[in-house]
Amino acid sequence: MSIVRRYLGTPTQTLYQFYSEALAAESLLEEGTVVTISDSLKKFEDLVLEAPEYGRLHCGVAQCYMALAQRGAPSSKEFVLRAGEACKRALAIDSDAIDAHSTLGCILAQEWKWEAAEESFRKALSFGDQHAAHRQFGQFLLIHSRFDESWKHLQIAEGMDPFSARQKSSMARFFYYSRWHREAKDYYDRVMQYGPLPIEATLIRAFTEIQMGELKNAVALAQGLRRRVGTVQLYLATIAEIFALSNEVDQARSLTASAGLLAEQASLSYFRKACLALALNEPARSIEFLRESFKRKEAELPWIAADPRFDRIRDDATYLSIVRAVL
Repeated sequence: MSIVRRYLGTPTQTLYQFYSEALAAESLLEEGTVVTISDSLKKFEDLVLEAPEYGRLHCGVAQCYMALAQRGAPSSKEFVLRAGEACKRALAIDSDAIDAHSTLGCILAQEWKWEAAEESFRKALSFGDQHAAHRQFGQFLLIHSRFDESWKHLQIAEGMDPFSARQKSSMARFFYYSRWHREAKDYYDRVMQYGPLPIEATLIRAFTEIQMGELKNAVALAQGLRRRVGTVQLYLATIAEIFALSNEVDQARSLTASAGLLAEQASLSYFRKACLALALNEPARSIEFLRESFKRKEAELPWIAADPRFDRIRDDATYLSIVRAVL
């Protein structure tokens, strides 16, 4: 709590009682998989019922909803709305909370309120340094291809918490979007000392390997993960993408069909379906999925301008109109 952080007050009994449980919930969120984020959300929501006056718990709820919205959830707009409600409660309890203002910045970005989002991130960091706030601001800047600024904040976050799974995923995304291949190689050579890469970071790393022409490495990474992800369609769709982009098209189409990844009832955002369709060399279908993603105002859509997966349709009129409308 900010009043404790500034030595203007002492922790309340509620904080002492629920602090360790809040850390346990945050640990699940930190793992960053669809399953652990859902478990974290359940834990945070149960804790909120017991300690509604503890702002950190409300912020945890907001962060969980945002994390799910960014991981291919079909109902991402609803998740963003719920995140906004929880974040407002957190700020009402502690108006100077760094993590609450940073989370609000993420929410505003999903609502395409870019100036307000940046202001919220800067306000968060005006209260002090926090690795999550720097990481989230770095991701915001990455959406706008402000690579040098993004790198600065991600480096600060890296120095504060190199073991963070979410930080590793953010770094992987940065290297893929920025195409800083030399820096990517250096990073992956040394990051293993902080533990194995999480699933999301490994998938993004595979895309970077494809960028660098190392198709066998990309396929090996995808095949290694396929044995770990079970039937989670989010991960299967990305693995299918990697196969397709690595010239393993038959394997990609087989996985897409067997898992029903492009079916209407698939539990995937239209943004993710657009990425997969494009990898499978179906640009017209990809554009249709992007139209639906825009109609639903999906949480992942702001990545559209910076994401290298859309390089081949950069000149398409529909694609350009969506980019202009979002950014």
